[in-house]
Amino acid sequence: RLAAGIELFRRRGWPLHGFVAPAWLMSAGTRQALGDSGLRYTSDPATLYLLPHLQPIEAPGLVWSARSAWRRGLSWALSEQRRRAWRAAPVIRLGLQPVDMRH
Repeated sequence: RLAAGIELFRRRGWPLHGFVAPAWLMSAGTRQALGDSGLRYTSDPATLYLLPHLQPIEAPGLVWSARSAWRRGLSWALSEQRRRAWRAAPVIRLGLQPVDMRH
């Protein structure tokens, strides 16, 4: 599936530099495939990994759950708390899904 996705981006002329697995769930096979993919990075909630060797860079991420009003409210409160706690972090990633742009 990873190769098919990379090929889709290539055919459409879309830039592609990294891959983030749904819910950050990566098996050993996924990590191996990423290392062989030619992509530059992947991530989990707290770390950015440079490929192909999965070199870690501490980079906490702010993400939201936009599926319902209560999730959006809780996500906002949690993200504000994390933003303040991570104020001195050298890198903070912002994770957006297409549905997030509606809110």
